[in-house]
Amino acid sequence: MISVGEFGRICGISVRKLHHYDRVGVLTPHAVSPESGHRRYSPSQLPRAQRIAALASAGLTLRMIATVLDGEPRARQEAMVTAARQLEAHMVREQATIERLRAGARSLDEAHIGQTVVVVDVPAMRLCGLTGDRQTLELLFEQVAEVLDGLGADRSLPIARFEDESGSTAVAGYLSAAPSAGVEVVELPAATVASVLHRGSMGDIGCLRDRLDGWLRTHHPETRRGAWRYVFHESEGDDQSGWLVELQRELHNFVGSRVSGLSASPLD
Repeated sequence: MISVGEFGRICGISVRKLHHYDRVGVLTPHAVSPESGHRRYSPSQLPRAQRIAALASAGLTLRMIATVLDGEPRARQEAMVTAARQLEAHMVREQATIERLRAGARSLDEAHIGQTVVVVDVPAMRLCGLTGDRQTLELLFEQVAEVLDGLGADRSLPIARFEDESGSTAVAGYLSAAPSAGVEVVELPAATVASVLHRGSMGDIGCLRDRLDGWLRTHHPETRRGAWRYVFHESEGDDQSGWLVELQRELHNFVGSRVSGLSASPLD
């Protein structure tokens, strides 16, 4: 038998939470001393406690957790599907936060904006978006936002992707956890990208694309250049003067070191 304190240390749950779990019936002690009231747990209860901790960290309520663990088969299935969706949504929000923090750290030094390039590996991402004319990205984003907002779906971190300068079509969408009716689901592949920050109007970003392409031709002529991406880290309101957009160029067969933190190379 294990004391409540030791049991909590093993499974990563505070004594206070264990007492609460006992009160609501989701995790009751194996035995309670009638004299002292001390709770004792069995080692066989550890897997259940760890499952409760994992589900709670994903944002599930104790009622949902109880259903997942002890409900009737159909109710358990529905609760697990809901839990998976909530966890996916949580992961999407975490990914958006990571991307914004990474760009925000670079933007704190104005010398990095439009002047330095970093080569980084970015993870695969799922967008809910639409495909359309590259010259009407703003309209595409508005249409996607209207659909997602109408469905009550989460949306974060607007991203656009187009193949090359000669292409006329682009995908514009938002990071999203699950498919939504009325929009396309686009899986952006994990990629190595050359990244530059842009502050200001999107009308000026074409010059930055040309400079980034020139940097790649000069410093990495053997690297095959792929699609472009715009990651809109700060893009609220109609006044674009304060917008912060990360310009990315996907790289294939890149040979060289990736960077982390604020390490960067001069763009020119």
